[in-house]
Amino acid sequence: MAAVSSLLRDADAPSLPLDGTAGGPSDLNAWTIACDEAASVAEDWPTALTSASGVPVKTGFVEGPYATGIRTVLWVQDFEASQEDRVRALLGPPSSVIANAPLWDATFQSAEVVGDPAPGVSTVSWNFSACPLPPRDLLYLFNVKEIGQRTAYVYPSVSDRAGYGKPTKNCCRVRAKNMFPSIDRIEKLPNGKIRLPAIMTAPP
Repeated sequence: MAAVSSLLRDADAPSLPLDGTAGGPSDLNAWTIACDEAASVAEDWPTALTSASGVPVKTGFVEGPYATGIRTVLWVQDFEASQEDRVRALLGPPSSVIANAPLWDATFQSAEVVGDPAPGVSTVSWNFSACPLPPRDLLYLFNVKEIGQRTAYVYPSVSDRAGYGKPTKNCCRVRAKNMFPSIDRIEKLPNGKIRLPAIMTAPP
């Protein structure tokens, strides 16, 4: 994470304190930048397996001051430049993600934006199935940041405390978490294609 320190001096980016639920840095801007750096490191991990559709899957543990000890999983997909608008619509804004969720997530049940705690930042309450286990819910912040030639989309989990928004109360659901690092990132490649590394870190 050595390269993160210089980037954290980005004074133009708004900051929003985080409550520690997701681990990692203590404000949203720093969390986003640190996730981007972690994604760059994870892309060099060896491939653990390749999906039936040819997508390489990598897995490992993030090291450094923000290590959580929780296994991180990374998927890497390349798309033609003509698909960029479609890929971005699947990643944000939250209204677009929610509308498209049934197309790519068989566990999706419902979701809504329950707060706007800072300019350009949304709080999302997300409900999904985990059969045969009890259904789950997530409460997380959605943030997008341009970092050099990359666009980072991050999803740090937060608590129900005032200031983030109020999720709809759901009976019998278990709270899941997006931990550090959890990020989707769009990169433009020299060959004209776009690359989407998708990282998820979640407790078992």
